[in-house]
Amino acid sequence: MITPASHSIALEPRNQQEMVTIYEACIHVREAARGLLDRSDEMSLIAVNAEIAATKSQINQEAFMVLANETGKIARQMSSLVGDIQNDAQELTKSSLTGVAKSRRLRSITEGLDRMSREDNLEMVNRVAADLDSTICGLRGAIFTRFSHMEEARESVLRQIVKISRITTYFRIEASRDVDHGAYFRNIADSLAQLGESADVVAGDMKNVIKAAFVA
Repeated sequence: MITPASHSIALEPRNQQEMVTIYEACIHVREAARGLLDRSDEMSLIAVNAEIAATKSQINQEAFMVLANETGKIARQMSSLVGDIQNDAQELTKSSLTGVAKSRRLRSITEGLDRMSREDNLEMVNRVAADLDSTICGLRGAIFTRFSHMEEARESVLRQIVKISRITTYFRIEASRDVDHGAYFRNIADSLAQLGESADVVAGDMKNVIKAAFVA
């Protein structure tokens, strides 16, 4: 008689630890995502203030308005992408917890095999093991598909952060041409630069966590 303990992937310590690691990583990713969302909200506020200030510029009103609108667009795109990351992390958290729970359930069942003498009991346990293994295989496939989507969203966030750097440069260039309001727009550029740098650090930390959890 072949027992679940001898062939079950759900009972392999490596696979169980993998689920735990993914769960812990997703908790961290959700926290980092909240940090990115806070920064995109701050960027939206800066965009609104820049748009208001642009109306006061007699020299570069059109240029400042374009830059303000672009800043708002980047903030909205970042917010949407971070929302995708949060949703993916939430689903991954649920899936990994399910995987851990099912693995533990199977272990509990197989630990009682030695006390089983009836053939039909052993067959029943083998059926349960097969069902759990099938479920866990499906979970792993879904988890890594979801991970790929989350990583694509994170890469897109990085591209938005690069755009922030460019917008900051343009704000500073235009600010140098406006004697009356240049200082205000330089302050906006400084604020955007700080947000971009901070967001880049958070996104980098998120990358390290994801890499450690999902890349063998």
